[in-house]
Amino acid sequence: MKKLKIATTSFIFSDTRIKNIKILKNYIDHIELLYFEGKKHHDLPTLKELNYFKNTTISYSVHLPTNTTDFYKIEKFISNFNLIENIRYLIIHSEYNIKGLMKIYNLQKKYLKEIIVENTSINLHHIKNFIHNKINICFDIGHTFPHYDAYSIINFLNIHHKYIKYLHVYGTLDGKKHQSLIYLNNDLLNFLIKFAIKNNITFCIEVFTLKDLIESLNMLMKHHNHMLF
Repeated sequence: MKKLKIATTSFIFSDTRIKNIKILKNYIDHIELLYFEGKKHHDLPTLKELNYFKNTTISYSVHLPTNTTDFYKIEKFISNFNLIENIRYLIIHSEYNIKGLMKIYNLQKKYLKEIIVENTSINLHHIKNFIHNKINICFDIGHTFPHYDAYSIINFLNIHHKYIKYLHVYGTLDGKKHQSLIYLNNDLLNFLIKFAIKNNITFCIEVFTLKDLIESLNMLMKHHNHMLF
């Protein structure tokens, strides 16, 4: 029987990425490595991190710095991970244009890594532009719901399931994203779990605190324990 492939972020504990992974790898299937870009510096992986990633058995995705849209910087960042086989996806934010599409194609060919684009716009038509050009997607629920109702999102995912490789799933409370799954529409959550299992899609609980992660895992076990383990 298929089970849900559960991921979460490398920032659940207020500590290094490595310390987070050492704890989390005992409880989940996949780690999303988060990197950020500040006003004064780029958040780049250290040699110690790269060696650790290379020598662990858990799989990873890498979320590139969200402010980085310059493809020169993107390639420089991606090159750090080229020799790490257990990195499954590189997640980027990208505007839709021909130059961007060609860069994505070329980077995937050069580095033999799958680059997937996260939907940053609330408009589902924006993500269709990438899908129609055969680029796979990291679908972020919080960027679309509640701007679209659950039915519209479910319909979109069912139609385009072949191009959805990764899900960012979390709740929203008082306008704040990346909260526990207890704050996500139950019907939508139930669909997303079954959808991820059926289509072999990584289900990333994209939260940043231990409290939110535990609540979210308990929510999954409460409703779908027979599918998880």
